[in-house]
Amino acid sequence: MIKGLFHSLRRFVVRRKQERYKGVDLSVNAEVSTDAKCLAAFVKEMNKYADRLGMSETHFVNPSGMNESSHYSCAKDLARMTMFCTKYKKLMEFWGQTSYSVFVDGPNARTISGYSSYTGDNMTTVENCYHIIGGKSGTWIVDSSNHIENLCLVCKSKVDDVWLVGCILYNANNPTAGTKDNRGVPFKQMLDWLEDYRQDSATETQAVQASYCSAWVIPQNGLAYYEKDLEMVGKNSTTRAIPASCTKLMTAMVALDYISINETIIIKSGDIKPGSGDTYYVGDTITFGDAIFAMLLPSSNTLAMAIARTVGAVLLNYR
Repeated sequence: MIKGLFHSLRRFVVRRKQERYKGVDLSVNAEVSTDAKCLAAFVKEMNKYADRLGMSETHFVNPSGMNESSHYSCAKDLARMTMFCTKYKKLMEFWGQTSYSVFVDGPNARTISGYSSYTGDNMTTVENCYHIIGGKSGTWIVDSSNHIENLCLVCKSKVDDVWLVGCILYNANNPTAGTKDNRGVPFKQMLDWLEDYRQDSATETQAVQASYCSAWVIPQNGLAYYEKDLEMVGKNSTTRAIPASCTKLMTAMVALDYISINETIIIKSGDIKPGSGDTYYVGDTITFGDAIFAMLLPSSNTLAMAIARTVGAVLLNYR
């Protein structure tokens, strides 16, 4: 009953937010503040959300996860954020897809298709023992000796169908850690550690080939999500690190709280960023639903910026 009440209250709040901003002009000709201010408003909302979730070692500077000195998180906070994603029905639908196809309108109308950004990371290592519900991977190449790899997943135990959440972060140049093409190995090690913990057979220093990790069982009672410390197993779990594209999970949650997936956005020159994701051009038009979908699966940095700018304009003008 409490869990149902939690879901009903959250749906009511989101509906009120979306109704409040319904009909807002989202076009490039809208009379809004500068794009920089719009982006800043969105990032401020990301940090407010992180604070509400109890992500005490997290600070966001941008919506895409591009590395900046004051943009950081930790394994425990990222796992917590990933757990809260399960409260979003639309995100759960996106997570259930391993491939994508989105329609882009405008001067260069086309359909873009591809595969999830983490399907090639040897997830069979995890899938042999756990059912993957969904999540997000992240990569950041700092330099030739500093190659960061992250993975946040919600999985279901094949033993008793209990839902598990976890996050690993590590330097792929470290020969004792996982590699970019094999993130599944350290992630499974962490989940095995969690399962041992549940069976009272875990050791305090169980081997996980990752610099930082954190995992626990997702509570069945939604209100329990807000308990301060749910972690059952962890390693350097509150040490600040680069979250990379795992940041986009927060971007998606904030956007879904304010904008209907049927609204459209138009790509502007300032949105276009290098890195992961498909190629987009100035003038491309895409629905929010498809934009969030393509931001998460192929991990588009450009769409993360476009989503943040557009929702930020709404926040600035209708508060």
